[in-house]
Amino acid sequence: MESLSFIFFFDAAACMMLAAASALRARHAASLPIGACFLGLLCGLLGPLLRAAFVGQAPLILNSTLYPAAALAGAILGALLGRFVWTEGRFFFLLDAAGLQLMACSGILVAQWWPLSSLGALLLAIFSALAPSLLRDLALGDTSAITDEPAYVTAPLLACLLTSVCLSLQCAPLLALGIGCFSGFLARLIGIRQ
Repeated sequence: MESLSFIFFFDAAACMMLAAASALRARHAASLPIGACFLGLLCGLLGPLLRAAFVGQAPLILNSTLYPAAALAGAILGALLGRFVWTEGRFFFLLDAAGLQLMACSGILVAQWWPLSSLGALLLAIFSALAPSLLRDLALGDTSAITDEPAYVTAPLLACLLTSVCLSLQCAPLLALGIGCFSGFLARLIGIRQ
């Protein structure tokens, strides 16, 4: 298997986006800046921590400076955006949708390091991608987007499936990631429009 170390940067970018989306949403829910940053940090780190904990590798995430730094930067960015942007809708949607798809697809690629079946990798990727938004919605007292918006679950599922299919067809990992993320983002956008 070729080196997939580049995928950790995409995974950290997903952490950053989900942290920024969570902090932005928290600031618009009238949270204090420090509370918004903490929620963003927690939501940004939850996906990779959950994925690594399921396979017994949680210290791997905590020993890395990449993940905590990306999540902290995203949380601060989201809290600042929440303070200076009057309407959160578009920024939140872009950060949340892109972060969700990227977390799901990078989860499929990261799962290649562990001895998991295809179904196990798919479930691990979906759980780790959806957990941060579930935590965010519960912490803010909102109805969970997972139960309220059908495309919220089906879009990352489609993204994971297409990423897996591309990998099984021997596509380059970066191409598989791009196809999966783009299709998932497009499916979420179409789901929102309906």
